[in-house]
Amino acid sequence: MSMPDSKRSIILSDSHGWFDLMIEMFTEAGLTDPEGNWIAGEDTQLIHLGDTVDRGPDSVKTFLWLRDLQKQLGPEQVVRLIGNHEFAFCGGPAFYGLDPKVHDAGIPDLMREDGKEGTLKFAHHLETNDGDFLL
Repeated sequence: MSMPDSKRSIILSDSHGWFDLMIEMFTEAGLTDPEGNWIAGEDTQLIHLGDTVDRGPDSVKTFLWLRDLQKQLGPEQVVRLIGNHEFAFCGGPAFYGLDPKVHDAGIPDLMREDGKEGTLKFAHHLETNDGDFLL
């Protein structure tokens, strides 16, 4: 599924709970203001390839910000894919998914809920002027 009339797609992966760095990068790219408010407009699609959690200090904040942004802008403008870290939190191999703050905040339940709703998914078909891609 492609985003109709999209002029650009921004693809990001492995933010791993580094919320402040992610927002700093988005701000420098003109996607958000410094407070994390989306300013890129409707013609920019954000695709996160997974691994929003684990390793960094703000896994819960990072996951919830992307989830809330998707709810605000819609699942075609903000696409969230499940990475191996999300998979581990949802019951996959326990090599990852060990951050107790993520468990304590109920994030694994939200991940499973989002998976059932199709707002957190395993793959995404991206159509561009340069061709079709499976992410």
